[in-house]
Amino acid sequence: MAEANGQRRSVLVPEAHALGMLAAIRSLGQAGYRVHAASPRKDAIGFASRHCSTRSVCPPLGSDTYVTWLRNFVRQSNVDAIIPGGAFLLAIEPWFEEFQPLLPISDSRSIVYRALSKTEVYEAFCAAPSHLRLLDHHPPTVIIARGQHPHENHLTALGPHLYLKADARHADGAVDDLLLGPLSPREAGEAVLQAHRRYRTVLLQGAVTGRQMGVTLLMDESGHVLAQNCFHDVHDEPTRRGTMSLRRTCTNAVVVADAIQRLRHLQWQGAAMLEYRVRDSDGSFDFIELNPRYWQSLHLDLLAGIDFPRLQMTWFEGAELGPIPAPRNVICGDMWPGEISRMLEIWRSPRFSKRQRIRETLSFIRRVVDLHVASDYSFPGDRLVYCHRVAEVFRKWLRIQ
Repeated sequence: MAEANGQRRSVLVPEAHALGMLAAIRSLGQAGYRVHAASPRKDAIGFASRHCSTRSVCPPLGSDTYVTWLRNFVRQSNVDAIIPGGAFLLAIEPWFEEFQPLLPISDSRSIVYRALSKTEVYEAFCAAPSHLRLLDHHPPTVIIARGQHPHENHLTALGPHLYLKADARHADGAVDDLLLGPLSPREAGEAVLQAHRRYRTVLLQGAVTGRQMGVTLLMDESGHVLAQNCFHDVHDEPTRRGTMSLRRTCTNAVVVADAIQRLRHLQWQGAAMLEYRVRDSDGSFDFIELNPRYWQSLHLDLLAGIDFPRLQMTWFEGAELGPIPAPRNVICGDMWPGEISRMLEIWRSPRFSKRQRIRETLSFIRRVVDLHVASDYSFPGDRLVYCHRVAEVFRKWLRIQ
């Protein structure tokens, strides 16, 4: 319910610079909540939304002054709930129990912070009962702690192309999550040594093929599915830039069932997106990673009729959700800069042939003029954000040049 005792409920969105949080601002603002957008960045994209009731530039998340600012803001603005992003959860980890009553997620510190760590999630899957078969659809993976020096032959067993991942939770000091790749086994060995200078443990994962697919879920405290959606990357040729910059709703009961089983094993409560690679040829798939916070492609879910932020708040407030509609067929993209960055990579990378470049360029032009392709930024009732985004991209390009 967006109102309590005649007053609009007050919700803080603390990472308003993130695309997923822009979607949350729009969802909750349309639902009647009083939305307070906050970010350490003055140019946060969420500030451009007409659905913000207030806009606050806060101290950097993780700084010594952030939690003091947060306490004061929650008290002065009578905040009823906080929409937690990953950086926010890391910033409040020592004070999790203090702010937990305002968070629409699990009240268990161990459950919440395990989900934020790729290494701990993998360890949980390794420890799962064998009948769950959580490693059957998983890339070859190894966890390497600081002080361990894997031999190149051992890394070769993971495959010819590897990805190195490290979690901010396992870092010395305030650094972001790390993702490197694709790397050869020899490059990966050197990257591990470099990463161990900042991270106490890293994860190496063999590359897998297939189209990217995402499963979005809202789970309650009993492991019941309150809402779900599924989408895949429209592009069958992956690029390092513009990842999932154009996506379409789809159905895949087998992958959705796998995602539900993984979240139930992790005892996750709240919203999450699980990323997969699915082979079109035979339907086989591999789990890639868990995003236990609002995801970059959330606008597609909203346009498909699966309003995760509103539904999550309704569940958090203990109100009746009612029947959830089947997702509408939607194609949605990030033109600025996702699709454009993807095209630049295709034209610059030697791995794309001239024929591929021409084919992809023609497809790009068709999508630009196709009115059925929705935009993450040009959202119904809030379309001026698109102009803000275009201007922001041009300013960045001018600074680079």
